Amino acid sequence: MPTNVIAFSTGQPVADVADIGDAPTTNDVPASTAADTNASEATTETTPIIYPCVPVDVYLPCKAELGLTEFVLVPVRPIENADPTNYVLNIAQAMLETPGRPVFGYRIQTSALYVAAQFYAMFETDTGLVDLTPNTQGESYKVFVPDRDVPPDFDYLDRPVTRRFRTFEAPTRRQRVAAEIAAMDPRRLASERRRAADQGLALEDVLSLTLPLHALETRLDLFFECCEELEALTMAALDGREAVDVNHFSFLHRRRASLEAMLDEAYAQHKARTTKSVRKRGR
Repeated sequence: MPTNVIAFSTGQPVADVADIGDAPTTNDVPASTAADTNASEATTETTPIIYPCVPVDVYLPCKAELGLTEFVLVPVRPIENADPTNYVLNIAQAMLETPGRPVFGYRIQTSALYVAAQFYAMFETDTGLVDLTPNTQGESYKVFVPDRDVPPDFDYLDRPVTRRFRTFEAPTRRQRVAAEIAAMDPRRLASERRRAADQGLALEDVLSLTLPLHALETRLDLFFECCEELEALTMAALDGREAVDVNHFSFLHRRRASLEAMLDEAYAQHKARTTKSVRKRGR
């Protein structure tokens, strides 16, 4: 059996977790979250579909970057008066009434371009795992990758920021050069080949040497860096570890918004080029 096959099926009852949480759940694996028409197409993060197999572009980054291969679909059943920003506090409150323990790991979400792994904790009882914290997307299930090496008494203040792993694969140098050549009309192509030959080079050499950085790759890297800095600053402020530089905090939010807009633009252009290329090959 492939290692990314999940040992659960749709239609099976979700185990009752000792009356913890009053939010209703369903037995169906969710297909997706309702789309927000104003959301960024490139950076909106939602729970991936992992039934019956974890998608390869989700499984492999988690295995390579986190060293973890266990994927669990966990029902969301918030406790009464749950704090949506503090999963550890919610678990601690539940433990006052119900025997159980926190299980740390990563809550997995995906966008069109990357996988996001947020350090997180689920509540585990003798009937399984449950997420006691409400989420802003209103999802009734979350994909969780447990890290059994993290002890139950892990210091919440030492938690890492969300990690993001690029799943977008930019065209190779040869593919990009071939696309540049294919876009040239015959007269220009002949002229460019003569000009390259005068330099003792092939046209492919000249184009390769002048290729700019790929827009999506560069913008994704900048977006990841901004998200990490913003989240680290937010966590430090919420935990009371340091005072927030309000001006810098505001700047990081503006920077993230600008990078999201740039990513959306580059992603739309990439999709348009890809669609055009597919149509050409289909003729």
